[in-house]
Formats: sequence, structure tokens, C-alpha cells
Amino acid sequence: MKKSFAAAAAITMLCAAAFCADVPQEPVDVYDDGSQAELSESESDSAKKSSDKKETKIKWNTKANKEAAMSGDPYNQKKMRGNRNFGERLLNTNKFTKMDPFSAYLKPTLGKLFLRKGSLIYREGTDIGGFVMYYDSSAYALQFAQSARRVLCSAVESYYKDFDEKRLDRNGKASKTRGVYGFCEGYEDFGVVSGMMTNYSRPIVHFGYIFDKNTPYFTINVRRAKNLAVNEKTEEGSLKANTIEQTYYLTKAQAKKLSVFLSDENIGALQMATTVEASVEDPDAYQEAYESPAEPQPEPQPQPQPEEKREE
Repeated sequence: MKKSFAAAAAITMLCAAAFCADVPQEPVDVYDDGSQAELSESESDSAKKSSDKKETKIKWNTKANKEAAMSGDPYNQKKMRGNRNFGERLLNTNKFTKMDPFSAYLKPTLGKLFLRKGSLIYREGTDIGGFVMYYDSSAYALQFAQSARRVLCSAVESYYKDFDEKRLDRNGKASKTRGVYGFCEGYEDFGVVSGMMTNYSRPIVHFGYIFDKNTPYFTINVRRAKNLAVNEKTEEGSLKANTIEQTYYLTKAQAKKLSVFLSDENIGALQMATTVEASVEDPDAYQEAYESPAEPQPEPQPQPQPEEKREE
């Protein structure tokens, strides 16, 4: 029995390694802030350089900013229906439309970064867009409403600025840098296959960056959240009760493609093209061009008048 378990584990590891090796890699970003050429400098000089670096920081942990980010309900159930008909809503199908190819890097617990392909998606008739791809053994469709899209686009812009101006902290802790550009509330559909996602959640999503060796990546960190499609009383503590934490690693080109797709201009154009006006669905009124002639009515006959009594 022990030998069979060991053999199965070995086969699984070999299959995973082969799968990652077959996926073509994309060029990563080259980042040189001059620190690699100065490895012979003293520790005091290195500490001084680190202190001189300035990083674009946004105070997203304040109460006012948090309340502003979470105000309203951008993911109410009526809005999330989009243009789906009753049958599609009943079967949990066609929740979004795949628009363009998209890719991001993922990192297993023990292993190297590998490229995972997916698609940019749009929820027809709404202001919601995002991307879908497989993470571990399930498909996840991460989506953002207008306010959340603006936070993401602003985060990408800040990352570009810090990258170009050599302000990224190569020695910074991942726990600090992965949320340096802010956070928002997202919406996530997930399931075993992308065609039928019966589960959904509303996780908090952080934006930042992480260095992998000498290469920086813009990161989208999806925090663990409750699965809102299950009965918490009957399935509390089960694997279905919560989503897993996810981290997507993006190059500058990948981050730029995502931010352009999620811009107000692009999503606004898609929304205008797919929104069904209420007047279009109203039933048509039909009236004949002419009215049938009325039947002739007999002329009224004069009524006999009573004779007046004569006085004698």
C-alpha cells in the first residue's frame, strides 16, 4: 500500500513538471536600479541607498478611505444578472463573455513561476469586467465594478511610475509590497469548469508588486473569502465554505493590457453596445390603418304628442 501511494505521488509530480515545461514563457521585465553593480560596497552604503529610495505610497488603511472604497453595493444581484435570460440564470451559465486572450504568472507553494493562459471577460449589460483562468484545480473569474476598476488602473499607473523611476524596493518584504498600491472589493465566480460556475464570493483584492529573484511583477492578491453560494450552517468548515487565496503575477505588458481593457472608456463602450433598453422590450401596439364603416342607424321617428283637454 505504501509503495502504491509513493508511486502515485511520483507520477503526479512528473505530470505537473511536464505540464509547466510545455507552456511557452513570455519575456519578463528587466529591472536594474544599479544595486547589482555595487555588491562590493559596505553595508552602511547599502543601508543609505535603501533609505534614500522613495516609494509611491497610498494610505489605504485609513477609515475614511476604506469606507469610501466599500460604500454602496456595486455587485447587487439584480445587476449581476446582466443580459441573461431565466434559463441561463437557473443553470448558472453564460455569466460573462470572453473577449480577448490574457495571461498571468502563477506560483505554486513549492516551485517556480509558470505562465497560465486565460481570457479577458466582460459581463454584458453592466460596468463589470475582469479575467478568467484556472488556478490550481478550479476556474476563477475575477471581476471588478467601476470603482474597483479605477483602483486597479490607478495601481498599474503607480507601478509603472515606480518602475521607470527606479523606486521599487528590491529588498522589501512581500507582505508589505504586495498591497502597497491599494485594495478594493472584487467579485469572483468559480467552479470546476469555466462553463458552469456555481460558486461566488466577494473577496478583498490587494494590488502591489513582488520581486522574484531579480525580476519585479505587478501582483493581484485575492484574499481568502466566504463562498456565498453554500449553506454556512451545513457546510461550515468544509473545503467549499471558503475560497483559496490567489496571487497573480503580471509583467508590465500584461498589467497594461488589463488596465486598458478595464478602463472607463473601453468598458463604457461595451456597456453601451450591450445594454438593452426597456423600451425595446415593450410589446408593440398595432392599430388598423382604417376603421370599418359603422352600420346605418334608422332615423328617429317623431313621437305623438298627447292632445290638450278642451275646456267646456
